[in-house]
Amino acid sequence: MSNLGFIQNFVPTEEAKNASGGEFLPIPKGNYIMRITQADVVDTKAGDGKMVKLRLDVEGPSNVGRVIFDQILVASTPAKQEAVDIGRAKFGALCEACGFADAPPSDTSQLIGHVVEAYIKVEPAKNGYDARNGVGSYSKAGAQAAGSGASVATSFDDDVPF
Repeated sequence: MSNLGFIQNFVPTEEAKNASGGEFLPIPKGNYIMRITQADVVDTKAGDGKMVKLRLDVEGPSNVGRVIFDQILVASTPAKQEAVDIGRAKFGALCEACGFADAPPSDTSQLIGHVVEAYIKVEPAKNGYDARNGVGSYSKAGAQAAGSGASVATSFDDDVPF
């Protein structure tokens, strides 16, 4: 236990009135450079499958510091095979973007720290929840997603002496 005696002049009901509500509006759809900062394998809510759960921190070109979460279904019952196929394709693209093109990582910790490009979409509000961001696809950082229309910074690594 930790003592909270260091908090001075604190009246919970007054402080709660000053809360902003903690609302985060979704970032605009488009391609973003993202760093994987957390990666775990978790059970689905129903307990009938496995998901790769990711935390991605935006590094640019805008909304730096924002966080996007993704959950990729990679195993489940035969009744959910189509969703698993979609998830495995998405996870395959993530692995390729991280440099694991020929063989998958053996542990999710190997994904942490990798920088990838992700197409971020905005999922509309539904079932009483606000609109939120989701990851549509992954590619190698610097590669432009086909047809997205978003610009990506280009490396100027040429032999010009100035």
